[in-house]
Amino acid sequence: MNILKEMQDRILILDGAMGTMIQSLGYNERLNELLNLKKPDVIEGIYKAYLDAGADIIETNTFSANRIKLSEFNLQDKIKEINETAVEIARKAAKSNAFVAADISFSGKYIEPLGNLTFDQAYENYAEQISYLKKADILLVETLMDIKDLKTSLIAAQDNWKKPIFCSMTFDTDRTSTGTDVKSYLTVAESFDVDAVGVNCGDPKLLIKIVEKMCQNTNKPVLVYPNAGIPKLLNGKTVFDVQPRGMVHYAKKFASFGANIIGGCCGTTPLHIKEIANAVKHIKPKKRNNEIPSRVCSASRTIEFGKKVIIGESINPTNKKDLEKETLEGKTSLMKTIALEEKKAGADILDVNVCIPLGNEEIMLPKAVLDIGSAVDLPLCLDSKNIKALENALKKCSGKPIINSVDGEKRHLENILPLAKRYGASVIALTLDNKGIPKTANERLKIAKRILGKAEKIGLSRKDILVDTLAITLAVNENNAKITLDAIKKVKNLGLNTVLGVSNISHGLPNRRQINFSFLVDALNSGLDAAILNPFDSVMVEAMHDAKRFSEKKSIEKYMQAFKEKKILNKKRPIKEQLKQAIVDGLDDSIESLIHEALAEFSPFEVNNYLIEGMEIVGKRFKGKKIFLPSVLISASAMKKATGILNKKIKKKKDNKSKIVFATVKNDIHDLGKNIVITLLESHGFNVTDLGADVSEKKIVEVATKEHADIVCLSALMTTTMIEMPKVIAALRNANFNKPIMIGGAIVNQKFAEQCGAYYARNAVEGVDKIKEILAKN
Repeated sequence: MNILKEMQDRILILDGAMGTMIQSLGYNERLNELLNLKKPDVIEGIYKAYLDAGADIIETNTFSANRIKLSEFNLQDKIKEINETAVEIARKAAKSNAFVAADISFSGKYIEPLGNLTFDQAYENYAEQISYLKKADILLVETLMDIKDLKTSLIAAQDNWKKPIFCSMTFDTDRTSTGTDVKSYLTVAESFDVDAVGVNCGDPKLLIKIVEKMCQNTNKPVLVYPNAGIPKLLNGKTVFDVQPRGMVHYAKKFASFGANIIGGCCGTTPLHIKEIANAVKHIKPKKRNNEIPSRVCSASRTIEFGKKVIIGESINPTNKKDLEKETLEGKTSLMKTIALEEKKAGADILDVNVCIPLGNEEIMLPKAVLDIGSAVDLPLCLDSKNIKALENALKKCSGKPIINSVDGEKRHLENILPLAKRYGASVIALTLDNKGIPKTANERLKIAKRILGKAEKIGLSRKDILVDTLAITLAVNENNAKITLDAIKKVKNLGLNTVLGVSNISHGLPNRRQINFSFLVDALNSGLDAAILNPFDSVMVEAMHDAKRFSEKKSIEKYMQAFKEKKILNKKRPIKEQLKQAIVDGLDDSIESLIHEALAEFSPFEVNNYLIEGMEIVGKRFKGKKIFLPSVLISASAMKKATGILNKKIKKKKDNKSKIVFATVKNDIHDLGKNIVITLLESHGFNVTDLGADVSEKKIVEVATKEHADIVCLSALMTTTMIEMPKVIAALRNANFNKPIMIGGAIVNQKFAEQCGAYYARNAVEGVDKIKEILAKN
């Protein structure tokens, strides 16, 4: 017999209460499970009574036979014998006519923060008991009240059980006693691909609405086994108020909603089960075809992707002194305050990032997750590349979180995706790999497909993949927005959800807020599902709720037109001034003819000096915020072309003989900032060795020492990768490299540089000036 097929063809009947029957027979053992050893024939007789009543499934007498519970009776040494004997008794009674469900439940001790039990302790408790029940047909994890018990037991089950897994929670009202609602329960259970979801141990009248909602929100088989009404104390005995015939009404209701398995819990007897079987056993289960959206959840709130989702970005200590200080001290008060404020401002999900220099993510991320999760009922997005920190945090996390993030690089796929699968998480998929960020929408789509393929191969659902097509600043390419938006449309054609960090699009530009807003509107109208943004920006939040209303406003591309306006060369000015203007205004079409004309009047070195004077003007204007990054890059491009032409003409070496080794550190594939600095350095005549992105400390040390570099420059753009910088610096010093080292990047600051023992530059122009100053002193 195949139970998965059977419960699709007909409604199966689960047995009734074991404890009720034991008590009715006059046995008052301190632990019912002891009767497996003392009175196996009594237990077998109860099974036979339920089978005769029409039960298709009987549950082993092992509800409390876990080590933690048995220890309360000093029976922990009997755990193997009690559980294995229980299965043998049930198997003997069932023969080949019924299924045996291995019954496990709550240990009696809550997992933190509700109790003191750790994830690992709870996991071991469940895993051990499961290991002794393997001769049963089904594993039934039942009567759970806390969603963390649900998660932990299902993780233990997927590691130790190869047969069908059913789970069931207990509801007091529309929630469990610990606050979990139906959707959050289903979201977590389905993340572990259980074979059936259920509800038990409640008043059948109350469970009508619960079962109806379950059947509306899942396509998994549903099992329901209520109590025989509400318990009352009569003449010193517990009695229930629903008689056997009274269960018929409820059983038919459950069947009408689409339940696949119906039985009884506390207070039910073979008489109750017989009435249920007679009423519904002949009915074919109602087929359900619900449209189930992608979901994530906390213990008590579910967020569905279908509406536009706001992921709050404010729990991040980068450039926030108070938050950085608190994080270093191992405190979370400010984080919890920010979390509450983000929720109030309209965030649906909270991104949690605790990566700081000299911090300990492996300790701090799980602490933040536990404390924030206790303060706010929103799902969390765990922002880290540290595998150990992520796993520690996933163990602490209630509900179904998001991992931020994985990309197309093989080692990241092999490390991150299995974590998401094991702990029932969704994951943000960045469309980049070890080659960097693709320059076309099709290439980004290709990486998205690669990640999806790997994810589905290990059992993740495509609903659990949120694709980030990457917003890259318009400052370096006015087509960047179009590439990202086109990639969103292509990814949506795969049926995947999309997410985006919006503010990156305006880095280095004026009017950032307006640019971010316009880009967000364009992205939403292109199919964007979720945005990582500042929820305190009411304009951005408003756009998330009603993007179509703003779609007639300026598109993002129009904001770049001002930077593409061509300046006209003033031919009436002296040739040296024309050279400077050509650099300042980025008139690269005029450079070659101007150099030829200037060489007729000035020496090559004089011409080069005029070019450098032009770049110095650019630097001063940038510092004074009179121009922005696009203008700097246009000028740098003109300068690079000019020096290339001049060098060919005079066959001269680099003006500056100093050697610079430049690299983006390990695990960081962002090289945009590095490339800008290198362009400026080369335009000033420096000799630069570019090692690229994601460079190991070993490689940096090897090249720096071999080439006798005069300075090493390191770049990082992510909080999760900046921690590689002190490692590289230490390795260089250990290799007796005593020359200057400079660091930079959007998340790096002066304090961090001082802690690392390095120089620091805020931006590309300042970086060039600092390098000149440092090398002049050395």
